[in-house]
Amino acid sequence: MRSSSQVFLATGLLSALFLGSSTHAYSANNRGSPQVKAYYPSYNFEAQPVSKIDWTAYTDLLYFMVIPQPDFTLSYDPKLTRAQGEKLVTEFVAEARKNNVNALFSAGGWTGSRHFSNLTSTETSRKKFAQVLVNFGQKHGFAGIEMDWECEYRKTYNHHYVVATLTNSSDPILSLDTDANGDGIGCNSRNPADVVNFGLLVKEIRALWPHASITAALGISGFNGADGKTATAQETALLAQNLDYVNLMAYDVYGAWAPTTGPLAPLYATCAPPAFGQSVQTGFQVALKQGFKASQVILGIPGYAKRLELVSSKLEEKVVNGKPTYYYQNHTTVTPPGGKFDDKPGKDICGNAQKLGRGHFS
Repeated sequence: MRSSSQVFLATGLLSALFLGSSTHAYSANNRGSPQVKAYYPSYNFEAQPVSKIDWTAYTDLLYFMVIPQPDFTLSYDPKLTRAQGEKLVTEFVAEARKNNVNALFSAGGWTGSRHFSNLTSTETSRKKFAQVLVNFGQKHGFAGIEMDWECEYRKTYNHHYVVATLTNSSDPILSLDTDANGDGIGCNSRNPADVVNFGLLVKEIRALWPHASITAALGISGFNGADGKTATAQETALLAQNLDYVNLMAYDVYGAWAPTTGPLAPLYATCAPPAFGQSVQTGFQVALKQGFKASQVILGIPGYAKRLELVSSKLEEKVVNGKPTYYYQNHTTVTPPGGKFDDKPGKDICGNAQKLGRGHFS
């Protein structure tokens, strides 16, 4: 989950909203049953205490997040002390059980995936890492885990740019290629065998915790393969066999990185400029090509909005695929402040300065 805001997901292809948690045993037989899940952002615990969650809205709730460290330990979000993290997890699981909601925990995330590649690179490291994750889940009474590795190997951190032009506009569209996440935040360890090693890790977790709910976050472009592009079904075979669900992150198609405004989570890409051909539909199709059944795909949708500053106060009509639209407007490089849960200025975990937030409202 990239956003600092809570993200809601839906189950099946378009069935229900999703917020995750778990209190009883899962099995592959649960696949296809109605799921309403979401992430609980632990870093907002002071403003969003566990006691204020509307538990009646969900079947599952995911505690987001725990961060794998290079020494095979797990830490909580930097905003929490160890004691605060332990207390919050205990409260979270207790409230979930009280409300008959399944409590899961999410490992990794946009800022917490730096060490996944190294931790999964050998059979010995995978066994150790899997045991650490299972021990944490069982110790705290979770019913399962979401592996949120953002993201597996790509050949280079240099972005591939695509240029397209909207009719009736003199401004070219300069955009990133189809993988919105690339290598993740930019300083992750990486290995061409990442996706295969990921499958081997999940297989280890399944063997150690057979009745748990085991899920993984899935980028809208799918898992990355050894060639740095979309992985083949052969490369993702162990993931498809051992995961109960993949949580399709079908959002953040547009944002401050794109030259124009646009839909955060478009259902279809038929009306999109050529450089932005991603949507719920294309993400779902990629998941199927990578060997996942339709009943394994949980649709992720954003529970937030983005704020951008337009170049002009006058909306310009543009033509996309022969249709007039006012949707795609040029914006400045300034990111206006968002809501109280928006990211704050400072350095990210890679040491890069972040001058502004992300213009998020939730």
